[in-house]
Amino acid sequence: MKTSLTKKTISLLLAVLILLSSMSVIAFAADKNTYPIIYVHGFMSSDINADKNDPDSELYFPMQANHIIDGVKEAVPALGALLLKGDWDAFGKGISPVLENIFYGLYNNPDGSVSGNSGTCFEYPSKKEIKNSDEIDFDYDWRRDPVDIADDLNDFIKYVKKVTGKKKVSLSCHSLGGVIVISYLSIYGNDDISGVAFDATAIYGESYTGDLLTGNIELGSESILYAIENMLKGEDAEIIVDSLLEIFEQAGLFELVADLGNDLVAKLEAYIFEALAPLFANWLTIWAMIPDEQIDEAMHFVFNEIYDKKDKDAKKLLAKIKNYNKVVRKNKTKTLKALDKNAKVVVISRYGYASLAVTPSWNSLSDGTVDTKYNSFGATTAPFGTTFSEDYLEGKNMKYISPDKTVDASTCLFPTKTWFIRNISHSWNCDTLDEMIHTLLGAKKEATVSTYKQYPRFMKYDAREDIICPDDKSVELRPMPANLIESVINFFKAFLSFIVK
Repeated sequence: MKTSLTKKTISLLLAVLILLSSMSVIAFAADKNTYPIIYVHGFMSSDINADKNDPDSELYFPMQANHIIDGVKEAVPALGALLLKGDWDAFGKGISPVLENIFYGLYNNPDGSVSGNSGTCFEYPSKKEIKNSDEIDFDYDWRRDPVDIADDLNDFIKYVKKVTGKKKVSLSCHSLGGVIVISYLSIYGNDDISGVAFDATAIYGESYTGDLLTGNIELGSESILYAIENMLKGEDAEIIVDSLLEIFEQAGLFELVADLGNDLVAKLEAYIFEALAPLFANWLTIWAMIPDEQIDEAMHFVFNEIYDKKDKDAKKLLAKIKNYNKVVRKNKTKTLKALDKNAKVVVISRYGYASLAVTPSWNSLSDGTVDTKYNSFGATTAPFGTTFSEDYLEGKNMKYISPDKTVDASTCLFPTKTWFIRNISHSWNCDTLDEMIHTLLGAKKEATVSTYKQYPRFMKYDAREDIICPDDKSVELRPMPANLIESVINFFKAFLSFIVK
């Protein structure tokens, strides 16, 4: 009897322990952050209809084939005048009509307001749709003033809170979406926010946008080389192609292309900016993505060299730009620090690419679009194609230095809450990245780069598996045999000398 009682007692205790264990798991799940996640997309990521109240109305974006064809047709006379008569003026004047056809319907009014009733047809999802969604998309017209879009985001957050019964929401934003979120936080604060994931955002700008709106366009042989490499990164033939591109570079091919390109820009510079300004300079979101250190120069260039700042519409556009600068731009870091005190902060920085090839900032390490120093909120980076010098690394805490020695995370605004992913381009996404963001936002306690073994500070994108994973070492490209390189170089040198004769 005594033995039997002991067995029964042990069995009962085990049952109680199992029950308590189950309850603790349930309690943990219940305590886990279950706030709905609202996703705020980036630039050109929503459709634009001719009538924002009619989803069946003509689509302005994505750009339609018939408008692109019209643009190509419009280019024929100007191109003919150039080829047959060498008439650069006729060619330059033909740029604007071509753009007007290709970007048909996407032009804003001269004061920066959206023309007509065009826009994004966005219907709020039902309670059932929200319940069945891992993320709730917030759609918006990316041509509008970020300050106005922030008002719409505030209304949408209130709606999601109401239908879910939650006191707060989490936000996940990408690219321009970060500009919209920082605008919202600057105006409405963070009381309704549980956490924000900033994925490759343009909150602090993009160097090439600043270059273009300050009139700085230039081509270099290296920038062309790396632009092509960017496009091929992750492809099966990358190693072979990289070696061939190096051969072309040594043979002088890219230098020749750069010289021709710069000569073309010099002849058409005035026409290029006059054609581009009515399109891009009238989108206020473009102005929001100019780096702080270039905004004054950009405003001076556009409103003195291209627009007449005394013009009534130009004055209205300038006033809206200045309003964003006052309300959002000058307070960005302060707004982010305030968010960090009251909510989770997750910063995802992408790197491994050069910037836009046609600007002086082409060698700024980036994700192909947004500079890594900006999308990480302040990391120090080596120029693209180089690594940190031994002098720079001396005395540094190497836990902040990326395995390929191109990124120093110690200078970030939030160094313990910033994750770097190598070789994933700006517009690319994968399921494991979404899973990472959801895990970090949903963590019971705010996560850092030390919280999850699978999510360390430095990660990489594996294109073959389409996953992100810890980055343990840099990738070394296998060079082609030296004798083959020399023979191909000699061939192209001979070929180029024949062409230029």
